[in-house]
Amino acid sequence: MASDATTKLLFFGLLISFGFIFLDGIALLALPRLGISYGGIRVTMASLIFSRGGIYLLWLVILGVFFLFRSILKLDYFYQPGFSSKFPLWLLLGLNILFLSLVIDIFFVEPSRLTVSRLTITVPGLKQNTRIVQLSDIHVELVSRRDEALPSLVNSLQPDIILMTGDYLNESYRKNQSSQQSLRDLVSLLNAPLGIYAVNGNVETRARMDNVFSGLDIHLIDNDVVRIPELGDHFVLIGLELTTWFHDERVLANLISQVKPDDYSILLYHKPDLAYTAQDLGINLYLTGHTHGGQFRLPFYGAIITDARFGKTFEMGRYDLGNTIMYISRGLGMAGGMAPRVRCLCPPEVVVIDLIPAELPVN
Repeated sequence: MASDATTKLLFFGLLISFGFIFLDGIALLALPRLGISYGGIRVTMASLIFSRGGIYLLWLVILGVFFLFRSILKLDYFYQPGFSSKFPLWLLLGLNILFLSLVIDIFFVEPSRLTVSRLTITVPGLKQNTRIVQLSDIHVELVSRRDEALPSLVNSLQPDIILMTGDYLNESYRKNQSSQQSLRDLVSLLNAPLGIYAVNGNVETRARMDNVFSGLDIHLIDNDVVRIPELGDHFVLIGLELTTWFHDERVLANLISQVKPDDYSILLYHKPDLAYTAQDLGINLYLTGHTHGGQFRLPFYGAIITDARFGKTFEMGRYDLGNTIMYISRGLGMAGGMAPRVRCLCPPEVVVIDLIPAELPVN
C-alpha cells in the first residue's frame, strides 16, 4: 500500500511538472506576439525544462528529508492521510508557481521596464547647464514595446545632447531590413538641439553604421575629437571606434594629443575595457556600455558574466577612477543569438547626466 501511495505521489508530481513546462512553452510563444522579444525558443525552452526538472529533484530531496524527520520524531499529525497525500503536492505546486513568477518577471516584465538613472557633474568652463542622455545597447530586433516607449521617454527628459555608445541592432537581426528600418524609425524620433552623436559597438562596424544611419541627423564619430562651441571653448567629445582593446588603446593615446590640458573631455567607447587607460590619459568622463550590467544578476553577487576585459571589476553604473568618472550603462536591449531574452535584477536603463557649470573662484 505504501509503495502504491508513493508511486501515485511521484506520478502526480510529474504531471504537475509537465503542466508547468507546457505553460512555459505557451509563455515563450507569446513573447513575439505581445511585442516583447523575438529570440529563438529552443535553447530557452531546454533551459526551462532543465529548471523544472531541477525543481522536481529538489522536491524529492525535501520529501526525503521530511519523511526522515517524520519517522525520527514520530509525530502523529504528520501521519494523517490528508496531510501525507496533499502536503507534498502542494509543496511542489508552490515551488513551480514561485519559479513561474520568476519566468514572468524576467521574460515579460523586466525587459520592458525602462528606468532612468541620473548623475550630476560639475564642469569648469561650461557655458550653461547641459543635459546629456546616454543610450547604449539598444539591440533592436523587431518593433518591441520597449522600443516604442523609448523615444517619448527620452524626449520627455529634454536632452541637450544624446550620446549613443553602440550595439544598435541585435546580433540575430543585424542584416534584417525590417529591423534596420525599425531602428531608423526609433532614432528619427529622438530630439536633441545640440546633436546626437554615436560610436559603433561590437555588433556593427563603422561601415554598417554609415549604411543604417544614412540620411539621419546622427553624427558618427570614430577616432575623432569633436568640439561643441555652444558649451564653451573647452568641451570636447572623443569618439573611439571599437576594434580590439590593445589597438584602440593606442588610437586613444594619439587622439589625446588633440585635447588641451584645460579641456573637459568625454570619451564614447562601447566597452569598459579602457578604464585604466582613460584614467592615465586624463579623460574626464568615460561613457560606455556592452556589459548590460550582466543582464542576469543574482542577489548579493551581481553579474554572472560581463563579457568584458576586467570581468566583474566593472559591471554597471558609476566608477570613480582618480579624476576620471566612468559610467557603464546597463543598456536597453538584450543579447541575441541563442541567449534567452531575459533581464533579472537588471532593468533597461536610460542614463541622464546633468553637467553644471563650476562656480568661478572668488578673488
